[in-house]
Order: sequence, then structure tokens, then C-alpha cells
Amino acid sequence: MPSGKYSLYLFLLTEFLIFFLFYSFLAFTYDLNLSGFIYVLYLIIAPVMLIATVLYDPSLREKALQFMSNKDWVILITCLFIWGYFFALKHLSPFYMFYEISFIDEINFRFVVFNYLCRYTRREYAVIIQAALFMLLYMNYIFLEPQAYPGLYRELYIMDMFIMGILYGIVVYFRNSIYIDILIHLSLYDLVYFSPPVPGWIPYLMLPT
Repeated sequence: MPSGKYSLYLFLLTEFLIFFLFYSFLAFTYDLNLSGFIYVLYLIIAPVMLIATVLYDPSLREKALQFMSNKDWVILITCLFIWGYFFALKHLSPFYMFYEISFIDEINFRFVVFNYLCRYTRREYAVIIQAALFMLLYMNYIFLEPQAYPGLYRELYIMDMFIMGILYGIVVYFRNSIYIDILIHLSLYDLVYFSPPVPGWIPYLMLPT
């Protein structure tokens, strides 16, 4: 069997595991120990599978090397130091600012999925499709906790996930790197530590994704 098929199978297996584990940890919230265990599994298995997918595929390896040489990493590191300073001022550990899921999302959707889609369709369409898949992943909250998103909140949440996926995809489209995406994703999450509680619809449009 051609190695390309094995690469595709590994890619599909990786995506299946990511979606399965991400949905599973929320599905078992009635058992916090089990839910927490699945969540930790996700944080361990997803990066391992993504790394294996990239290393096994020659084209993805080449793309990864190109991304690593992109100078946007300087912007990411600089902003991380700034965030660390803000966290220190608030007497929070700078380690709190690292949101592992943001790294997983960006490597998966904006690097692995996006580049795989670009093999079969135009890059513009790849941006839209990866955003739809990103939205589908985070719709686990809609499917498994519908009571938390009554009425219009549900539509706002879905729209937010899709638009954020589009915006992240556009950044990769023009920058040819995921460093800025990671920075935006982390920053939206880190804002939670500095934002006062806000009632109503605003939190649904300012989700840390």
C-alpha cells in the first residue's frame, strides 16, 4: 500500500480520536473523575497523534520546517513575556496563561487539517472547511449541554465558533504560520483572568476560543 494512504489513515485516525475524546470528556461530566481522566487523555493523546501525523507525512514535515523558520515566532514570544508580566502583576502564576487546548486546536485545524485540505481544494475553500470542522468540535457543548445555551445564545455560540475559525484560517492563509493564531487564541483565553463577570449575551461572543 502506498505510504500516502497510510498517511491519510493516520490523519483520519488522529481526527477521530481528537473529536471522540473532546466530546467524551463533556459527555461524562456526571462523573468528574472519569471526565477529568478523559480530559487528561485528550491533552496527552492529541499532541502525540498530531506530532506522529506530521512526522509521518513528508509534505507536512516540510511545511512544519517552513513554519518554524517564520519570524512570527518573535512576536509570539514577545507577547508571551508581556502576558507573563500582567499575570505577575495580578499575583497569578505565569503558567496559568498557557492553555494547552489552544496549541492543540491551532496545530490541528490551522496546520494539519488546513494543509491536508489544500491538497484537494483551493486554499480559500480550505479556510472555510477547517472553520466548519472547528465549529463542529466545539458544538459538543450545544449537543451535550443544550440547557446552557437557551434561545438565541445557541445561535450566537455557533456563529462565534465558525467566525473565529474563519479568522484564524485567514491569518494562516496570509501569514503562512500559526504563531499569530496561537497568540490570539491564548490571549482570548487569558482575558478571562482580567475580565469582570458580564451578564447577558456578551460572554457568548467573547469566548476564549
